[in-house]
Amino acid sequence: MWLKVVVTNCVLIFNTNKMSEKKFIIDVDVVIDKFNKRNPDLRPMTRADLAKQLGVNIQILSDWKRGKTPQLIYRILKLIEIGKCNFQDFIIEENGDV
Repeated sequence: MWLKVVVTNCVLIFNTNKMSEKKFIIDVDVVIDKFNKRNPDLRPMTRADLAKQLGVNIQILSDWKRGKTPQLIYRILKLIEIGKCNFQDFIIEENGDV
């Protein structure tokens, strides 16, 4: 079974039948599209703009979309699976805000 999860406006897709062979895709274009739709009066965001805001090279965004995702994503989703919770339930800013 394929499961599609939207986490902070990023689409993560994984095959739940092959948990040991998970491959996640972070579709950064979803984030860009949603930002542009919510902000029609601003200059449209590009991948280069998003990369700059994240402090990463634009190639990283392409890598994420091709399935080369950071290991932290796998661990966070495993925590979500184990606790049957949302990431907002356990990822908390130091001051206590989500």
